[in-house]
Amino acid sequence: MIESDNLILFCKASRAQADVVNSILDSFCYFSSQKVNKSKSQVFFSLNTPKDLAEAICNDVGFSCVDDMGIYLGMPLFHNRVTTSTFAFIVDKGD
Repeated sequence: MIESDNLILFCKASRAQADVVNSILDSFCYFSSQKVNKSKSQVFFSLNTPKDLAEAICNDVGFSCVDDMGIYLGMPLFHNRVTTSTFAFIVDKGD
C-alpha cells in the first residue's frame, strides 16, 4: 500500500478552483483506491481572501479553515515575516 500523507495543493481562492481541486482529489482517490480524510484536511487562505469566500470554499470542499499553516515535515510553513525567533526551536534542540 502506498501512503500519500502530507500533500500540499496550491490554487486561486475561488469556488471554481475549489471544484477543480475536488475533481483532482476524486480522480486521485479513484485511481489509487485511497480516500481523503476530510477531518484531517485543512485549507489556508491569504489575508487578502474575504472571510465569506473562504468559508464558502471550505464548505464546498468539506475541509476546515485554518489561520496558521503550522509545521510541515518538521519545519514551520511561513505566511508572515520570518524573524530570528522563527527558527529558535532549532537552536533550542541543539543545546
